[in-house]
Order: sequence, then structure tokens, then C-alpha cells
Amino acid sequence: MVVGSEEGVVHGWVDSLREVGADVTVVPDGEAAVRHLTMLEPDIVLVDCRLNGSLDGLDTCREIRAASSVIVILVATQGGAFEEVVALSVGADHYVPPGTDVEVVIARMRSFIWRIHGGCR
Repeated sequence: MVVGSEEGVVHGWVDSLREVGADVTVVPDGEAAVRHLTMLEPDIVLVDCRLNGSLDGLDTCREIRAASSVIVILVATQGGAFEEVVALSVGADHYVPPGTDVEVVIARMRSFIWRIHGGCR
């Protein structure tokens, strides 16, 4: 599931994920993400830190983490060690700083999915 309200950012991620065969559902905000979490049962939730609505990206991560153990990846538009520490402290499994190549994020997602589904190396 991709959670985001910025059309360009969200569509870029969605297009890249679909190119590698991912089944992607897009929800516009944190409230919708939390509502759809149990219905969709995603393997991974990719959250834009700049969400509109009553829940920003960090709040969305907190709410998701309170309800589920699903993998949460926060995508940031500003980066730094402090932001990454905050993201991880609210329950994110991974933090994507600005400028990260989408291929790196997809590789990370594949690694998470491999672990979720009991892969062996």
C-alpha cells in the first residue's frame, strides 16, 4: 500500500513498483491507510512523510504500528540523522531519505518480503 497525497511523488513510486510486478493500492492519507489496513493486509506500507489531513507521515506510522506489525517505510523529503531517528522511533522499519534511488528502495522491499514469507539464503 502506498500512502500519499502528492500526485507526482505517489505516481512515481506506484509506477516504479508496478514495473517490477508489485500489486499496489494507493490511499490518499493516513486516516484511509489505518482504515484499509486490515481489509487490504499489505505486506508493506510506503508512507509519504508529508501527508495532508489530521495524520502526518509520522502520526500515520504510529497509528499503523499500534494496529499492525506490517512493514512500514517512511519516504522523506527532508533528510538528516535526526529525522531518521524520529522515523525509526515511531515504528518505521525503514527510512528513505531524499535522493535515494528507487532501485535501492525496491531491493529493500524485496528483502522485507523475502523475510515475511520465510525465504532462505
